[in-house]
Amino acid sequence: MNHRLSMTLLGLGLAAAIVPHAVAPKALSSAPVSSGRISAISDGDTVRVTSSDGTDLGRIRLLGINAPELGHDGQSGQCWAAQARDTLSRIVPVGSTVQLVADPTQADRDVYGRPLRYLVQDGLDVQEALLRQGAAHPFWPAGAGTRAPLYDLALTDAQQAQRGLWSACPKGATVNMDPDATAQPDAEYELVQAQDTHAQALARMDRARREQEATDAAGYDQPGEDSTRTR
Repeated sequence: MNHRLSMTLLGLGLAAAIVPHAVAPKALSSAPVSSGRISAISDGDTVRVTSSDGTDLGRIRLLGINAPELGHDGQSGQCWAAQARDTLSRIVPVGSTVQLVADPTQADRDVYGRPLRYLVQDGLDVQEALLRQGAAHPFWPAGAGTRAPLYDLALTDAQQAQRGLWSACPKGATVNMDPDATAQPDAEYELVQAQDTHAQALARMDRARREQEATDAAGYDQPGEDSTRTR
């Protein structure tokens, strides 16, 4: 064999031994993924999204977290509620293009009909970012979702660094766990009945509907004006 050719083959062999094999990309989730633009920020865990063709996709409930509640019905908001909404507004300002990713282990919608989705912008997991900045708690009422380990690490990081609500809020103050945030729509009555009487359950659902109608009528979902509690 030609000496030069032998040396070339030898060099290629050494290179193959030294360079690590390319890591196969992680398998893409089979969960549905859609995209759109942020049209309004409702609170620390709810946004309104418009599709690329201008269709209003409605309010999207951020899956896997729960942020402090804004004030409603004459009650004051929870500690860090306004700051949580501001944090979300900085991460995904109105006009931002985002991906909406479902989780096959979780309910598709909550009792108010809002899609439950992971929010991703340019590869950034928005919920993880909120957790790392101390603007929310992890929340998995239907059992831990696929991103639970990632969110737990983000929570620990925020707590150790005393960011956001972990330093500003009184010790022991907790975020409302919003027990019906990810319940299946057909389980709404069973969910509230377990906590209230029959009459209270009906009144609670009726109040939620009236709040939704009043919010839409007042135009609170216009950018920069939405201060209505939407859970």
